[in-house]
Amino acid sequence: MLPSVYGPVPHRDGFAVGVDLVGPPRRCDMDCVYCPYSDVSCSHHVKSLRDVMRELELFSGLLERRIISWIIIRGAGEQTLCPFLGEFLHDIRKRLGDRVSISLLTNGIGLMRKSLNKLHFLEELDEVVFRLDAGSQKVFNAINRPQVEVSYSSLVNFIKRLRDVVEELCLEVTLLRSLGISNTSSWELRRLIETVSSIAPSRVKLTTPIWRLPNGWKPLTRGEIMEIYRIMADILGWKRLDFDRPRSRGRISLQIHDMRTALLSILARRPSTEDELLIMFDINPEELQNTLCDLMNEGLIVQEGEAYRLRRCEIEDSS
Repeated sequence: MLPSVYGPVPHRDGFAVGVDLVGPPRRCDMDCVYCPYSDVSCSHHVKSLRDVMRELELFSGLLERRIISWIIIRGAGEQTLCPFLGEFLHDIRKRLGDRVSISLLTNGIGLMRKSLNKLHFLEELDEVVFRLDAGSQKVFNAINRPQVEVSYSSLVNFIKRLRDVVEELCLEVTLLRSLGISNTSSWELRRLIETVSSIAPSRVKLTTPIWRLPNGWKPLTRGEIMEIYRIMADILGWKRLDFDRPRSRGRISLQIHDMRTALLSILARRPSTEDELLIMFDINPEELQNTLCDLMNEGLIVQEGEAYRLRRCEIEDSS
């Protein structure tokens, strides 16, 4: 069974601990065309709050000394589907107080179905990052493929209403192109930028997949995404934009007893290149390559382009 707590992973302020409260396997109310987890084969195991807090103990010293200053709640699915999300946030604050900053990535659908007075747990977060890839209902349905009926305009208006609830409201935008519907065609990109601008987020991160996509969808080249970056920067300002790319910020000395499990835990939540994995772990390149080859030979991971991602979980039912 893979741990729910993984990392350390790169963050704009250095490194973060990742927490996945719902997977693997993936649990989500959207089926995005770029999701790398939709075909991952895993047995299902629901972890308790106690399980997650016990796993977090591995990083407790680094968190308490602020060597790692962020906990990011994101992974193989929609994290707000976790029944104990609010309790988890309360426990983290009770234990670590303001020594740690907490971020949540969400598509917002589950939150939108609750009244605002039931979203008080969001106040425990330092930032909420909403996934926003479209400027219209048509593109939203084509790219994000919601599994429940969702009015996109209502979702955007809900996100706007949360500006007064959360400390920092951010957006993560995944850019794609295709021969058909796309969020980067001239008209749809304009509508997307107008939508982002109307939300007035604290920060926007632009990203594009680094793994193989189905059905004619393609990631953007670096030149294409930087051109969109410049267009958005003229409207939003440079300081509010970020482009998702690996950064070398040094390494953290963390004793890892099982490198296989550590790598699988990362790749189950974020496809990564060798360069990114070398940034995350204090490991020499040859040892990393050997471990990745072993995992591929066992059918646990696959390589698509420069990125490695999970293919099958190494989970044994201990019951």
